[in-house]
Amino acid sequence: MKRFLQFAWILLLGIQLSGCAAVKLGSIAKPVETSQLRVVVLPISSHHSRGSWGKSSEEFSDTLYRIVHRHLDRFGFYQVVPEADVRAVLGDYVPQSWFLNRNDAELVRRIGAALYADYVLLVERGSLGDPHYFLTVDLFNIDSGRRFEVRINNTREPDGKKLPDGTAKLALRELFRDAKGDLLSTALSKVRKAPEIESQQRPERDEAEQMGLEKERAHTEEAERLEREQLARIKADEQKFAKAGALAGGERSVDYSQILQAQERLYPGAKRLIVYDMAPSSETYRTVALILSEALREEIHKRGSYNLVNRENLQQLLDEMKFQQSGLVESSQAIKLGQGAGAQEIVTGTVGAVGRTVIMQSKRIDIQTMVNRALASIRSEEGKEDQMLTGLAHMVDQLLQPEN
Repeated sequence: MKRFLQFAWILLLGIQLSGCAAVKLGSIAKPVETSQLRVVVLPISSHHSRGSWGKSSEEFSDTLYRIVHRHLDRFGFYQVVPEADVRAVLGDYVPQSWFLNRNDAELVRRIGAALYADYVLLVERGSLGDPHYFLTVDLFNIDSGRRFEVRINNTREPDGKKLPDGTAKLALRELFRDAKGDLLSTALSKVRKAPEIESQQRPERDEAEQMGLEKERAHTEEAERLEREQLARIKADEQKFAKAGALAGGERSVDYSQILQAQERLYPGAKRLIVYDMAPSSETYRTVALILSEALREEIHKRGSYNLVNRENLQQLLDEMKFQQSGLVESSQAIKLGQGAGAQEIVTGTVGAVGRTVIMQSKRIDIQTMVNRALASIRSEEGKEDQMLTGLAHMVDQLLQPEN
């Protein structure tokens, strides 16, 4: 009997080690390289019975793929791998959470590599028994193996739904909070590996305008003094920040109602503010600029000093007024959009590189008078991109400082 158990254990171990390799993956043509972060979306159903959800696994996968794709597109810096390409690579294989997570997620890495992706996003619905339902989003970095996981729990059923409308959106925003440092590092790595990704230069902006705010700040002794102080604070915070694990991967579990309340909070009496996407100095920095823009919005929202016009409402106004956000800043169109959104102030800025240093500059402007209310900047050396995020709090301190 003992010998039989030993044999069975060895056999089981062999199956586990070879299981991932046994999945035959197809191939696709190599896509055109861009600065965006290429993401494979894999919807997964587990820990549930079909009857308890009302939708089959197939219906869930199709619906969730479209929802997640739409929300990732709104961030601007993701490129979602087309569903047809995913099917071409997976063939008849249906992704399952327990199988994908075996052998340090070897199969996840293989799928991502076959689809030329930077990340694989596993989106799983599950239940621990009525009334505990959850949606988990698990972002896997193909190159480094780092993982970021957020689980949105729901123990109530608004409108009779196990997973209320908007759950995926909330989960993806929470995931960005945890993974933004990794996303930024990956984006900057792509810039360094492919510096000539210039599919189209923006004709409406020349180099002098793109970096104009940096020159504006550099011309004053006070700006230089503030920048030196800021860099000193950043260096002092780096070690503490790293220990806190703010940029580290891991798993986090949050309650649906709590996170919804936090993200939709309004501050009575506060001004409405639009934070435009930072303008990149070149096409290679567009993804970097979009990630930093989103992180800047998040940091400003945390302060409670302003009610931010969210990205969805801003995009709706852009569509209605037939504007492109990339051409709004520093133009009369910004006034029209701000008035349409009921905003009193806007934040604009640029992101680019000077030598081996990445620089982000921004300014807060009164939308009626177009007077600059505050200026701020932050920078990081190559290989020390964490400085951009550790320094965001100090940057926002300067950007939101009261008028003199």
